[in-house]
Amino acid sequence: MLHSMTGYGNATAEAGFKKLTMEIRALNGKQFDVNFRAPISYKSEEMNLRKLVSKNLLRGKIDLFLTVDIVGDAPVQFNTQFIHTHALALKNISKELELPNTEILRITMTLPNALLSETDISEEEKLVLNKICKEAIDKLINYREIEGKSLENDFRNRTNSILNHLESIKLLAPKRIEQTKERMRISLENLAQKKDIDQNRFEQELIYYLEKLDINEEIVRLYHNCSMFLDELNTDKISKGKKLNFIAQEIGREINTIGSKANNQQMQREVVEMKNELEKIKEQLANVL
Repeated sequence: MLHSMTGYGNATAEAGFKKLTMEIRALNGKQFDVNFRAPISYKSEEMNLRKLVSKNLLRGKIDLFLTVDIVGDAPVQFNTQFIHTHALALKNISKELELPNTEILRITMTLPNALLSETDISEEEKLVLNKICKEAIDKLINYREIEGKSLENDFRNRTNSILNHLESIKLLAPKRIEQTKERMRISLENLAQKKDIDQNRFEQELIYYLEKLDINEEIVRLYHNCSMFLDELNTDKISKGKKLNFIAQEIGREINTIGSKANNQQMQREVVEMKNELEKIKEQLANVL
């Protein structure tokens, strides 16, 4: 099954008095790049989460967001040394200014660092982090699969459309050769020096010219490349965008060669339609894992 490179997944769980929410967003990218955003106290877990993501998501630009909310009754720890020092300072100032000191404690408690924040992550939190990261990854992979199925259907339809246009070219090719031969004969007969024409030499030159216009090899290779493209869509590999891109380039090369040799208005129309379908395939291949 084909997988898209873009996707989204999230998961939430509680650990003690904290609610942890993990969001993962994946965008197109030739390489694998992870951007991790979390409260500073959780940076110690960044490497473990990166390994987990890289093992499962393989390719693309990945944004990993962790948010932490306090729920329930969180334990409070006072910075007693800080409070004591600043309360005494405020008390001395109030004496010097002859101000009442009834608000000293309230003012002190509103100062930054009056409360100690918990910086250490518990083992329970580490387990929950790992759990919600896996859940978010699974949801993102499921998202990629759904989007990939839509892309796969589109690729099949467009590749089959290229093959249909190729069938038309295959039918036109013999007629084009006969038309070219007849056109050259008429032009030759209209020349004033026709009595001096060497018919054997003319036949040799005609054969050489028509061989240069022959597209049988290109038709065979284009059929083969389209078949390879469709076969690759059927493989069980998850990451196959790079190989599909390579095959698409080969398809384009054969279409261009047929176009350069066509020398026929109707065949050129078929070539233009094939190029149009291939261009849309290439645009969508940028979204394939």
